[in-house]
Amino acid sequence: RAARRTFRTPFSLELEGHGDTLDLKTLLRVVPGRRAVFSGLWMGRKVAAKLFLRPLRFRRHLRRETAGLRALHRAGIPTPELLFAGKAKRSSCGVLLTAYLEGARPLTDLWAEGCDPDHRLRLLKALVRLIAQMHHHGLSQRDLHPGNFLVCGDQIHSVDGSAIRIGF
Repeated sequence: RAARRTFRTPFSLELEGHGDTLDLKTLLRVVPGRRAVFSGLWMGRKVAAKLFLRPLRFRRHLRRETAGLRALHRAGIPTPELLFAGKAKRSSCGVLLTAYLEGARPLTDLWAEGCDPDHRLRLLKALVRLIAQMHHHGLSQRDLHPGNFLVCGDQIHSVDGSAIRIGF
C-alpha cells in the first residue's frame, strides 16, 4: 500500500483462506492509492490480479466487482472468469483474481494505434453490440470508457465489474 505509484515486481502474496501463493509478475495498471492491476501466477494458472489498496473500503469494492462480474457472466457477456475474491494474509489489501486473457489488448491501445478506418469501425460495431447485449440483460456499464474493455481476437470483453449496475 505504501508503494502508491510504483511497485517492484516480482513479489508474492499469501491469500487468506487459501494455501497457494499468488506470484505477481508485471504491473499492468495503477490508480495511485486506490488499486493496482498485475499479471501473475496462482495455482499454476496465469491470472490478472486486482489489488484494492484502501484498507477501509476494499470489502465494498470487492463486493461490487464480484457482483458485476457474476452478472456479466450469467448474461453471457464476455468477461474474464472470476477465480478468487478476498484479502491478502497479514494485510488490509483486497485481492480479486480473474483468468488472464492471453493476447488481449486494451481497446484504448488499439484505438490509439491509429488502425485503419475499417478496423476502427469493426471495433466500434463490436463494442456497440456488446453494450446492447448488456442492456438487453438489464445491465449497464456506469464507467463507460475504452479502458474497461479488452479485445481478444475478434471478441471484446468487459473487465470492470465494479461499474456494472443491474437494472436501470
